[in-house]
Amino acid sequence: MPAKVFAIGLHRTGTTSLARALSILGLRTRDFPWRLFDNVEDPILNEFDAFTDNPMPLVYPYLDGMFPGSKFILTTRQEEEWLRSVEWLFRKGRIRFDLERNGLADSIHFALYGATAFDRRRCAQTYSAYHAEVAEYFRDRPQDLLRIDLSLGNPWEALAAFLDAEIPAAPFPESNSRHQEIQLAHYIQHYRSLLRRPRNRLTTSMADQRLRPLDSRVPLRPWMHLPEVPKG
Repeated sequence: MPAKVFAIGLHRTGTTSLARALSILGLRTRDFPWRLFDNVEDPILNEFDAFTDNPMPLVYPYLDGMFPGSKFILTTRQEEEWLRSVEWLFRKGRIRFDLERNGLADSIHFALYGATAFDRRRCAQTYSAYHAEVAEYFRDRPQDLLRIDLSLGNPWEALAAFLDAEIPAAPFPESNSRHQEIQLAHYIQHYRSLLRRPRNRLTTSMADQRLRPLDSRVPLRPWMHLPEVPKG
């Protein structure tokens, strides 16, 4: 196996399913390694073999330098389907996953899209710019990047070949559908969080915590966004 496996697809492209698949292949996998947003050299990097979901699209160039010989997996999906899924995440998914409970999700979403609420234009711009960046970044290293749409064909074949692993007998996992049920308890928790933690464009869901930028050691690219720092 390579030094590390970094799944760098945008969220809502099958990152959770990929995390489960990598675990089936025997890799110690961490889905949503949120601590890398604040500290790109967090010790969590030594505890796992593979990493999926946010904030990987933001930090992968730095991790590439830290772990030479690593492999990168770009999960994709049809853009219009992805936009509908992201819209669900920002609206209903915000209730389902109680994104109000801390400011991390808002901070990551702002870094990706320059917004903490669904903005179709901004999301589409990020989708286009990010995929163009990845294509350029790996232009001379095609052997290090697997671009895959998990909804097409048999993902095991491409994934196992890329990682030089045997194809498992288990079916490829599917999880985290955008149609997950939202129960009354989710609504209650959501509105309780809103009442306790008023939010606006510059603050996270926590009233005493502003949107924070990712680790300053991470190179900034043209499509990335930083929160405004209030004067004084």
